[in-house]
Amino acid sequence: MDDMTVAHNYALALFRTIADSSVISELAVLSGIFEGKTGIANFYSESMIDDAQQLVWIEKELEHFLPEVKNFIRLLDEKGRIILLSKITKAYEEIYFEENNIERIYITTATEVGEAYLQKLVDIFEKRTKQKLMREHNIDRNIIGGVRIQIGSSLFDDTISTKLKRVMRTYEKEV
Repeated sequence: MDDMTVAHNYALALFRTIADSSVISELAVLSGIFEGKTGIANFYSESMIDDAQQLVWIEKELEHFLPEVKNFIRLLDEKGRIILLSKITKAYEEIYFEENNIERIYITTATEVGEAYLQKLVDIFEKRTKQKLMREHNIDRNIIGGVRIQIGSSLFDDTISTKLKRVMRTYEKEV
């Protein structure tokens, strides 16, 4: 079985145990710890520490996490699958979103914008799509101004850079 299939199976098992949005954020935090360049997965493979020391370290790190997440991390460690945690996290999020009719909305602006503005955009598009939207905001100075919104395969592009490109294409056709 390839890593993505294994990750999906672990994510599905965890989802069947606990279907909670806070699991996504806890897994993301743990992915950062275990998958980083100085993460424990790399540390394990390059160190001489024994399993008992690994378990003590893991228990200390998991102190404030949900019991189901703690048990899941212990299981991954026991099965030698901790290295797949970032893939499992992504798979869990996809399963959670699909089961709860949630879609990710990517909002791109040229500059930092206020929380109220971002929330207003989310509210507008939730009404249009009749879905709960999880917001991700990015800044791209190349768009000059305006906003670009992507939900799934749908794109709403009201950026100045796109408008300028349209004007240039129209001008080039006329000349």
